[in-house]
Amino acid sequence: MTPAVPSADGPVVIMGYVDSIRLLAVVTLSVFGLTLGTFTGVLKDGLHVDFNLQAATGSITLYLKHSTSELRVRGLTISEVDWYDGFAFDERLLFVRLPTNRLKTPVKDYFNMRGNTIFLSLLSLALSVSSDPSPPAITTTHLTAQHFPELGSQRVKTAYGSHAVQSKSSQNGMSNFQSPIPPPCTDCLVTFMQAHLEYTNGTIADAATGMWMHHVVFLNRGRNDSVCDRRGQRFFASGNERTAVDFTSTFSAAGTQFLGYPVLAEESFFAVGELMNMLQSPQEVVFSMIWEFLPSPPPYFRHAVPYWLDVGGCGDSDVPAKADSQYDYTSPVVTASSHGEIALIAGHLHDGGTHLDVFRDEEVVCSTRATYASSGDTDHIARIDSCTDAVATAPGDQWHIRAYYDTVTHAPMAANDGSLEPVMGIALAYVVASDPVRGTWISRGILITIVVAAVLATGLVGLYVVRQKPAFVLRLLGDFRARGWKKVRSSDPEEDGLDDEDGVLLRGDGEGK
Repeated sequence: MTPAVPSADGPVVIMGYVDSIRLLAVVTLSVFGLTLGTFTGVLKDGLHVDFNLQAATGSITLYLKHSTSELRVRGLTISEVDWYDGFAFDERLLFVRLPTNRLKTPVKDYFNMRGNTIFLSLLSLALSVSSDPSPPAITTTHLTAQHFPELGSQRVKTAYGSHAVQSKSSQNGMSNFQSPIPPPCTDCLVTFMQAHLEYTNGTIADAATGMWMHHVVFLNRGRNDSVCDRRGQRFFASGNERTAVDFTSTFSAAGTQFLGYPVLAEESFFAVGELMNMLQSPQEVVFSMIWEFLPSPPPYFRHAVPYWLDVGGCGDSDVPAKADSQYDYTSPVVTASSHGEIALIAGHLHDGGTHLDVFRDEEVVCSTRATYASSGDTDHIARIDSCTDAVATAPGDQWHIRAYYDTVTHAPMAANDGSLEPVMGIALAYVVASDPVRGTWISRGILITIVVAAVLATGLVGLYVVRQKPAFVLRLLGDFRARGWKKVRSSDPEEDGLDDEDGVLLRGDGEGK
């Protein structure tokens, strides 16, 4: 929902929205329809806003389609009391009204990041929350389960509507989408998820055909993020490399792990994405996901908790690219608070990236490497490795990532004007809680083996005693029947070893205290 543009004799209106994916901030300033110039700025915590300002008379209304719990607008901090119980990507309206006499302020001062601005003349603040954007038309195709079919596993391909993407000549071919979406299942455990992008005729849309799935992020709005202090847990992400999150491929010292991402009945998802068209004509594509899940997972399946490690920290994931150089970016440190194992790590880089290292303290425990493939006259990232061997973590462990770029060897992405597109460095680590003392867990197969071995050993010992010492066994049973849980001693002369103080087998509530 976007406010209508006022007429020339209407109030001064600033209209804008946070572009959650690209995070660009371009302000166009115009008075009575005459464009005066543009301005690029950054809001608190790395969020940016696109504005279209039309000046006339009256008050100023600031429209934000997306915002966070605290927003700093050119020197003015706005904190509201009762935010909508959703994620920052949910739509909302924010109105800031200012006196008309402030319009005499020179145009250049409207967006002076360092000085006092017209926003310091705030008179009133009204907040309202709009409803979620309408969900896309969703179609689901049932596929053959690839994992745990004996447990009733289900595999589906869910298409989340078609998306029209403008040509490369318009805004560098970038197009965003964001929408609430229903989970593929409820009260279930997701064991596999992978993003796909296709043309409407069903053929694959990727760098080789000129269409990119630049980013897609899924959030669980029923939970807080595991790393950043915000509503909405980021549990899946993919770029054009389309790395699958396959929990069935993970291993620990005990063997194959049984785990997945749990979805509760009351939870809902939200998806945000950015598509990029490298062609000179508009394209229409369909974004979809392949999910595999267990509707009724056995109790021995573990729950994976996603941790988002980002070189941009909890702010803007975009960081500047550098031409013809080798460089790297390091994320802030995340400190572990409990015992567990990182079962799966998936990385994300942009063109020019070579690899991403995950550090536990100062030790590299995972390195995800980018593989390039030719697409036209330029190589692009086609695949990024994942780490599936479990890595232990304990309270106090410090985790961070470092993303490496080499734009001498691999060309970075550039906009139509030749400027370099920002780059990213992200790792999504899935952590499974473990025994707080041992720091690991036993897989179902190992546990069953131990139990069966113990039962067999007990049975063999019992059989040996019955065959070799039948008189002793009969007397022992007789003592139990006659005296209950009391001190039992052998009077069999052949059992001299049991006739001393160490002959106490069981101690009850009566004697021997």
